[in-house]
Amino acid sequence: LEITDVNTWLGSWPFDYLHEDTAAKLDALLASEGVSMAYVSTPEAAFNPDYIEANRRLIRRVRPYKRLQPVVTLDPTIGGWEEVLAEYGENGMRAVKLMPGYHDYRCLSADAASLVETLEVRDMVLIVQIRIADERTHHRLCQIPSTPVSDIIELAGRSPKLSIVAMCAQFQEAVEIAKSASNVSFDLSHIEKMRTLPSFLRQ
Repeated sequence: LEITDVNTWLGSWPFDYLHEDTAAKLDALLASEGVSMAYVSTPEAAFNPDYIEANRRLIRRVRPYKRLQPVVTLDPTIGGWEEVLAEYGENGMRAVKLMPGYHDYRCLSADAASLVETLEVRDMVLIVQIRIADERTHHRLCQIPSTPVSDIIELAGRSPKLSIVAMCAQFQEAVEIAKSASNVSFDLSHIEKMRTLPSFLRQ
Protein backbone atom coordinates (compact mmCIF):
# COMPACT_ATOMS: atom_id res chain seq x y z
CA LEU A 1 0.00 0.00 0.00
CA GLU A 2 1.41 3.38 -1.04
CA ILE A 3 0.28 6.37 1.00
CA THR A 4 0.61 9.93 -0.30
CA ASP A 5 0.17 12.89 2.03
CA VAL A 6 -0.90 15.99 0.08
CA ASN A 7 -0.97 18.34 3.08
CA THR A 8 2.42 18.65 4.78
CA TRP A 9 4.27 21.80 5.75
CA LEU A 10 7.85 22.83 6.44
CA GLY A 11 9.02 26.22 7.63
CA SER A 12 8.24 28.91 10.18
CA TRP A 13 4.66 29.54 11.30
CA PRO A 14 4.15 32.75 13.31
CA PHE A 15 1.44 31.43 15.64
CA ASP A 16 2.80 28.10 16.83
CA TYR A 17 5.85 25.83 16.78
CA LEU A 18 6.11 23.03 14.24
CA HIS A 19 7.59 19.97 15.96
CA GLU A 20 9.04 18.63 12.70
CA ASP A 21 10.97 21.83 12.00
CA THR A 22 13.59 20.34 9.68
CA ALA A 23 13.29 18.32 6.51
CA ALA A 24 15.06 15.41 8.21
CA LYS A 25 12.55 15.33 11.07
CA LEU A 26 9.60 15.57 8.68
CA ASP A 27 10.97 12.81 6.47
CA ALA A 28 11.53 10.56 9.49
CA LEU A 29 8.00 11.13 10.80
CA LEU A 30 6.41 10.36 7.44
CA ALA A 31 8.54 7.22 7.07
CA SER A 32 7.41 6.02 10.51
CA GLU A 33 3.77 6.42 9.43
CA GLY A 34 4.28 4.51 6.18
CA VAL A 35 3.95 7.56 3.93
CA SER A 36 5.78 6.98 0.68
CA MET A 37 5.29 10.44 -0.86
CA ALA A 38 4.45 13.83 0.63
CA TYR A 39 3.67 17.11 -1.09
CA VAL A 40 5.22 19.83 1.04
CA SER A 41 4.38 23.53 1.18
CA THR A 42 5.87 26.27 3.32
CA PRO A 43 3.77 28.54 5.56
CA GLU A 44 6.42 31.19 5.01
CA ALA A 45 4.88 31.82 1.57
CA ALA A 46 1.69 33.01 3.28
CA PHE A 47 3.31 35.87 5.20
CA ASN A 48 6.70 36.65 3.67
CA PRO A 49 6.46 39.56 1.19
CA ASP A 50 9.05 37.73 -0.92
CA TYR A 51 7.06 34.54 -1.44
CA ILE A 52 9.41 33.54 -4.26
CA GLU A 53 12.35 33.32 -1.87
CA ALA A 54 10.18 31.36 0.56
CA ASN A 55 9.58 28.82 -2.20
CA ARG A 56 13.26 28.63 -3.08
CA ARG A 57 14.16 28.02 0.56
CA LEU A 58 11.64 25.17 0.64
CA ILE A 59 13.07 23.59 -2.49
CA ARG A 60 16.61 23.73 -1.11
CA ARG A 61 15.56 22.18 2.21
CA VAL A 62 13.72 19.18 0.77
CA ARG A 63 16.05 18.48 -2.18
CA PRO A 64 17.98 15.66 -0.39
CA TYR A 65 14.77 13.79 0.47
CA LYS A 66 13.02 11.94 -2.35
CA ARG A 67 9.91 11.42 -0.21
CA LEU A 68 9.38 15.20 0.07
CA GLN A 69 8.04 16.83 -3.08
CA PRO A 70 7.92 20.64 -2.89
CA VAL A 71 4.72 22.44 -3.86
CA VAL A 72 5.34 26.08 -4.64
CA THR A 73 2.91 28.85 -3.78
CA LEU A 74 2.22 31.55 -6.34
CA ASP A 75 0.55 34.93 -5.89
CA PRO A 76 -1.13 35.92 -9.18
CA THR A 77 -1.59 39.52 -7.98
CA ILE A 78 2.18 40.03 -8.20
CA GLY A 79 3.73 40.31 -11.64
CA GLY A 80 6.34 37.85 -12.86
CA TRP A 81 4.63 34.62 -11.86
CA GLU A 82 4.97 33.36 -15.45
CA GLU A 83 8.77 33.31 -15.14
CA VAL A 84 8.55 31.75 -11.70
CA LEU A 85 6.23 29.01 -12.98
CA ALA A 86 8.56 28.31 -15.89
CA GLU A 87 11.47 27.95 -13.46
CA TYR A 88 9.53 25.50 -11.31
CA GLY A 89 8.28 23.56 -14.34
CA GLU A 90 11.83 22.95 -15.46
CA ASN A 91 12.39 21.16 -12.13
CA GLY A 92 9.60 18.71 -12.92
CA MET A 93 7.07 20.02 -10.42
CA ARG A 94 3.48 19.16 -11.25
CA ALA A 95 1.46 21.10 -8.67
CA VAL A 96 1.06 24.75 -7.69
CA LYS A 97 -0.67 26.17 -4.62
CA LEU A 98 -2.79 29.31 -4.31
CA MET A 99 -3.59 30.94 -0.94
CA PRO A 100 -6.34 33.46 -1.82
CA GLY A 101 -7.20 34.32 1.78
CA TYR A 102 -3.61 35.04 2.74
CA HIS A 103 -2.76 36.97 -0.42
CA ASP A 104 -6.06 38.90 -0.50
CA TYR A 105 -7.72 37.95 -3.77
CA ARG A 106 -10.43 35.57 -4.99
CA CYS A 107 -9.56 32.54 -7.07
CA LEU A 108 -12.23 33.69 -9.56
CA SER A 109 -10.53 37.06 -10.00
CA ALA A 110 -9.03 38.31 -13.24
CA ASP A 111 -5.60 38.15 -11.59
CA ALA A 112 -5.98 34.40 -11.07
CA ALA A 113 -7.66 33.59 -14.40
CA SER A 114 -4.52 33.68 -16.53
CA LEU A 115 -2.59 31.52 -14.06
CA VAL A 116 -5.41 28.98 -13.88
CA GLU A 117 -5.57 28.82 -17.68
CA THR A 118 -1.80 28.24 -17.86
CA LEU A 119 -1.99 25.39 -15.34
CA GLU A 120 -4.80 23.75 -17.31
CA VAL A 121 -2.84 23.96 -20.56
CA ARG A 122 0.25 22.49 -18.88
CA ASP A 123 -1.78 19.72 -17.22
CA MET A 124 -0.64 20.76 -13.76
CA VAL A 125 -2.54 20.31 -10.52
CA LEU A 126 -3.96 23.37 -8.77
CA ILE A 127 -4.09 23.23 -4.96
CA VAL A 128 -6.35 25.87 -3.42
CA GLN A 129 -5.79 26.49 0.28
CA ILE A 130 -9.23 27.06 1.82
CA ARG A 131 -7.61 27.71 5.18
CA ILE A 132 -4.30 26.84 6.84
CA ALA A 133 -5.61 26.74 10.40
CA ASP A 134 -9.08 26.45 11.90
CA GLU A 135 -10.52 29.96 12.20
CA ARG A 136 -11.19 29.36 15.91
CA THR A 137 -7.42 29.30 16.50
CA HIS A 138 -6.58 32.51 14.63
CA HIS A 139 -4.93 35.37 16.48
CA ARG A 140 -7.65 37.91 17.27
CA LEU A 141 -5.81 40.61 15.30
CA CYS A 142 -5.00 38.33 12.35
CA GLN A 143 -8.31 36.89 11.18
CA ILE A 144 -7.68 35.38 7.73
CA PRO A 145 -10.81 34.71 5.64
CA SER A 146 -11.29 31.22 4.26
CA THR A 147 -11.63 30.69 0.51
CA PRO A 148 -15.33 30.24 -0.33
CA VAL A 149 -16.04 26.71 -1.49
CA SER A 150 -18.53 28.15 -3.98
CA ASP A 151 -15.59 29.90 -5.69
CA ILE A 152 -13.71 26.63 -6.02
CA ILE A 153 -16.76 24.85 -7.45
CA GLU A 154 -17.34 27.64 -9.96
CA LEU A 155 -13.65 27.60 -10.90
CA ALA A 156 -13.88 23.84 -11.47
CA GLY A 157 -16.83 24.38 -13.80
CA ARG A 158 -14.95 27.01 -15.77
CA SER A 159 -11.89 24.74 -16.11
CA PRO A 160 -13.25 21.18 -16.37
CA LYS A 161 -9.92 19.71 -17.50
CA LEU A 162 -8.05 21.15 -14.52
CA SER A 163 -7.39 18.88 -11.53
CA ILE A 164 -8.01 20.83 -8.33
CA VAL A 165 -7.30 19.90 -4.71
CA ALA A 166 -9.25 21.88 -2.11
CA MET A 167 -7.10 21.90 1.00
CA CYS A 168 -8.46 21.87 4.57
CA ALA A 169 -12.16 21.72 3.72
CA GLN A 170 -14.48 21.28 6.69
CA PHE A 171 -17.18 18.59 6.74
CA GLN A 172 -20.06 20.39 5.02
CA GLU A 173 -17.68 22.10 2.60
CA ALA A 174 -16.32 18.71 1.54
CA VAL A 175 -19.86 17.37 1.11
CA GLU A 176 -20.69 20.32 -1.14
CA ILE A 177 -17.55 19.77 -3.20
CA ALA A 178 -18.18 16.05 -3.58
CA LYS A 179 -21.72 16.67 -4.80
CA SER A 180 -20.87 19.52 -7.17
CA ALA A 181 -17.44 19.14 -8.80
CA SER A 182 -16.02 15.92 -10.21
CA ASN A 183 -12.58 17.45 -10.91
CA VAL A 184 -12.03 18.62 -7.30
CA SER A 185 -10.43 16.42 -4.63
CA PHE A 186 -9.89 17.30 -0.98
CA ASP A 187 -7.91 16.16 2.01
CA LEU A 188 -9.42 15.03 5.34
CA SER A 189 -7.40 17.08 7.81
CA HIS A 190 -10.24 19.46 8.77
CA ILE A 191 -13.19 17.08 8.46
CA GLU A 192 -14.20 16.67 12.08
CA LYS A 193 -17.07 14.27 12.75
CA MET A 194 -17.72 11.19 14.82
CA ARG A 195 -16.98 8.16 12.61
CA THR A 196 -15.64 10.54 10.00
CA LEU A 197 -15.66 8.41 6.83
CA PRO A 198 -18.96 6.59 7.42
CA SER A 199 -20.63 9.91 8.29
CA PHE A 200 -19.21 11.56 5.20
CA LEU A 201 -20.08 8.71 2.84
CA ARG A 202 -23.71 8.73 4.03
CA GLN A 203 -23.99 12.23 2.57
